[in-house]
Amino acid sequence: VSVHASDEISLSNWFKTNLGLRYSCFINGGTTYHSIEPRAALRFQLAPVAALKMSYTEMSQAVHLVRANYIDLPMSVWLPTTENVAPMRAREAAAGFYFDLPHNIILNIEGYWKMLNEIYEYSGKDGLFTDISDWEHHLLSGKGRSYGAEAEARWRTAKMELAAYYTLSWTERYFEGIYHDWYPARTDNRHKLTLSATRKFSERFEMYAGWYYHTGDRATIPTQVIGDKEYYESPYNYQLSDYHRLDLGFNFHKTTKRGNESIWNLTLYNAYCRMNPMFADLYHYKPDGSTEYKTELVEKSLIPIIPSFNYTLRF
Repeated sequence: VSVHASDEISLSNWFKTNLGLRYSCFINGGTTYHSIEPRAALRFQLAPVAALKMSYTEMSQAVHLVRANYIDLPMSVWLPTTENVAPMRAREAAAGFYFDLPHNIILNIEGYWKMLNEIYEYSGKDGLFTDISDWEHHLLSGKGRSYGAEAEARWRTAKMELAAYYTLSWTERYFEGIYHDWYPARTDNRHKLTLSATRKFSERFEMYAGWYYHTGDRATIPTQVIGDKEYYESPYNYQLSDYHRLDLGFNFHKTTKRGNESIWNLTLYNAYCRMNPMFADLYHYKPDGSTEYKTELVEKSLIPIIPSFNYTLRF
């Protein structure tokens, strides 16, 4: 159950604010969680084409992603808050400059700081499928933080849109049951870049493309191997190779005899079939005829190019 109220206040031609408050409660069995979530946004119009915006937001989430591995596959499950598992909570502050320039150009740059509480790591058995029979007792509770800056540039006409997005970020976790200090999160990708283009050739056909890049995800690997025993210095101490892919999409529009709009969509995910690494295995072995161990780290990929079709009927 949730209730939200907000009010937009204009104090002058150059200053506007939007203040809001959201109350939510989540009930599971005999346990009820209450959450009060204030929101505030300030806008200072510095010039006809430039504005300074600041915001503060609190939010909670009563469902949790529980997965037994860190491979991005559909076997992960989302499970609700229980009497043993509290909702996650986040607080975020942001500020940035926004420019609406001539020739349909938009430039934005923003900095942010985000704190997370009651986030969870699954400590049960590894595998493709999560064992949900006793999942509540295999979660470690911790906290996280993320901070950085984002930049956006867009150009738009009636038939064409080009956009570029760049993020510089740090994402860290702290779990007492895992490590004694803050450590990088699995998705601590320092640099992220997205380039996108959409072209409308006619009322019936359009094409879009998106290129996505980020520095590699992190994995935990042994820092020492002595005999058949492995020793770890810290969590997520190894960064995989950089990730990038190209997605292409084509939309075919048609008006049916009854006047409805139908859309056929063809999408190519990872169009140039970049085999991005998803995890790494460490092999520690004695080659044939040798008395010394050899250690080899191998990054592994799973997802190649994936075509998909989609049909939409609007009525």
